[in-house]
Amino acid sequence: MACCRSAALLTLAAVVGCIDPTAERTRRDFEKCGRADLGDVEARVDPGIVLPWEGEPAGPWAVRFRANAPTVRLTLRSHASETRAVSVRIDNLPPEARLPTPAAEVHREGKSARFVVRLAPGASLDERISAPDSELPQRFRFAWVGDVQGGVERFAVVRAAINADPTIDFVLFAGDVTASGSDEEMAVFRAAADQAERPWYALIGNHDTGIGREDAFLERIGRLNFSFDHKGTRFLLLDTASATLDERAWDFARGSLSGDEPRLRLVGVHVPPIDFQGLRDAGFASRAEGAKLVQLLAERGGDLLLAGHLHTLRYSSFAGMRAIVSGNGGVGSEDKLDGVGLHFLAVDADPAAERFDVSAVELE
Repeated sequence: MACCRSAALLTLAAVVGCIDPTAERTRRDFEKCGRADLGDVEARVDPGIVLPWEGEPAGPWAVRFRANAPTVRLTLRSHASETRAVSVRIDNLPPEARLPTPAAEVHREGKSARFVVRLAPGASLDERISAPDSELPQRFRFAWVGDVQGGVERFAVVRAAINADPTIDFVLFAGDVTASGSDEEMAVFRAAADQAERPWYALIGNHDTGIGREDAFLERIGRLNFSFDHKGTRFLLLDTASATLDERAWDFARGSLSGDEPRLRLVGVHVPPIDFQGLRDAGFASRAEGAKLVQLLAERGGDLLLAGHLHTLRYSSFAGMRAIVSGNGGVGSEDKLDGVGLHFLAVDADPAAERFDVSAVELE
C-alpha cells in the first residue's frame, strides 16, 4: 500500500502548504518540454522532450529529441541571415517512420534516426514524422504495462513477452516506473525500457515525482500530459500522480476530447479518478473531482480508461465506459495485491467496430 500512502502524503502536503502540487510541473510540461534554442534556430518536437546530445559534437545547430507518440511534429525555424545545417536526432520512433522530405545524411539505428536539415535564411520546416500507415484507420495492438517501481529485473520478463509479439505497435507504461524518482532510477528504467523493440511512452506516477526533483521525469522520460491519434484511435494521457488534475490539464483534456473524430478513444492515467472497489481510498483526493473527470470522459465519448497505481488487476465501468486498473509490471512480489502477479495488458483497438478488446497476459 506504499502507493496509496505516497499519494495521500502528497495531497496532505499540498493542503497544509496551500499549494497546488501539480502546478509547477504542469507549467514546465506545457511551456518548456520539447523546445530547444539553438541560437538563431528554434527547434521543437511535439509531443516529446529534449535530451542531451551524445557522441561526437555535431556543431552549434544540433538537437536531440525523444518522441512521446507514434506520430510527432518537428518544427525548425531559422532567424539567421545565412543557411544553417541543423543536425537532428530523434529517439523512440517507429523504425519504419518516414522522415522529413528535406532530410539529408540520414542514419538510422533501431528506433533512432539522425539527419541534417539545411535551412535557408529565415526559412522554416514543419512536418509530421510517423509510420506510413499511421493515419489509416485499422485494427492494431498495443501493450499496457503497470507499475514497474524500480523492479527492472522482473520487468525484463514482461519486456521479453512483449518483444515476442510482433503485432504490438507500441507500449504504454502506467506510471510509477521508479521507486523514488531519482535521476539514477530514471536512467536505469529508461535503459531497460529502451530494450523493447517497439517505441514506448510512460505516464508519471506518484513515486516518479520524487522529493524536490520532479523535473527528472521530464528530462529523461517524457511529457506528463499528451495526446495523439494512431490508426483511427485517439489516446489521451494525463498526469494524475498527485491524485488530482491541474487546471491546465483539465483544459488540455477538454480540447483533446472535443469534436467527433476519431470516435474510438482511450484515456490513460496513473491514479484512477475513483477507487474501483471503494476499499483502498486509491482514487482522486477529491471524490467530487474524480466524478467530474468520469463525467467528462463519458460526455466526450471515452471508450476505455486504463490506470495503474494499485498493484492488482481489476475491471469496472463508469457511465458506460470500461475501466481497468492494471498495476503490476515489475513491482516486487511482496507488493502485489489480491494475489495478482506480474502481467501486462494486450489491447486490440478496432476503430471500425469502435471497440477495444483487452486480454491480460499473466506471467507468474
